[in-house]
Amino acid sequence: MSTFSALAWLVCTAGNIGLSPTVTTNEVSRGSVAAPASEAVQVSRSGRWLAAVPAASSPPRKASPPEAPKAAEPKRAVEAPRAAEPERAPGASLSGVGLVGVGFPFAGGPAWLRASLRVGVPIAELDPRLRFELVPALSYGWASSAGAFGSTSTVNGFDLVALARLRFRAIEHLHVYGDFGVGVIQHFFRYEIPSLGSADGSSTGAAFRLQAGLEYDVSPRLAVTVEPLSFLFQTAGEATFRFGNTTFTSSTGIGPQAAFLAGVRLWL
Repeated sequence: MSTFSALAWLVCTAGNIGLSPTVTTNEVSRGSVAAPASEAVQVSRSGRWLAAVPAASSPPRKASPPEAPKAAEPKRAVEAPRAAEPERAPGASLSGVGLVGVGFPFAGGPAWLRASLRVGVPIAELDPRLRFELVPALSYGWASSAGAFGSTSTVNGFDLVALARLRFRAIEHLHVYGDFGVGVIQHFFRYEIPSLGSADGSSTGAAFRLQAGLEYDVSPRLAVTVEPLSFLFQTAGEATFRFGNTTFTSSTGIGPQAAFLAGVRLWL
């Protein structure tokens, strides 16, 4: 076969099998011939570009379903803070006072048992530390003494006095007060002589009280009260009794007295 015939046969064979023109690997690597980006290049051992095979594309990823929104946690009901109860200021409301003690007549005589019930009525606050109060007071006294011929005198006395009070806070929880008041007093007497019997009598008069004391607040509603100076002045006198032709006078010492009292004060 001649050279021309051999070349013609090769050209026909290449056209029949559909081969692409030969490209060397060097040309591909140098970038003189660009392979399609979507195709893979197959190169023969002899360095020829045999065919371009479409590159296998990766399957599309399935879109993950959107997460369902979380249910909002129910809000806990917040309790409103309770308003603090206002602390009761001692002396700012009605109060009751109970006192007991002993009284001593200025002119001598038996000691008296004393008791007093009082109601404190706040009237005005003259200063943050000073209050003015009205204090109605009902007081009781009892005494007994022995006299001539084996006689015995017994007296029960009641006085009702309206007191004007100034109450001063000296330091925290400690108060000092002073009272002055006017009222009436009534005494009931019983005079006994073993050989002659007994007789009753009474006397009425005006009463004047001058007092001073201390109060210590144990709590907002309770205070301990000590009244070392409690003076009673009165116009009522001793009772007289007549047995036959003889007149006797009781000796119970109902004249001016000084008393020492102690007790408690409770605010309502």
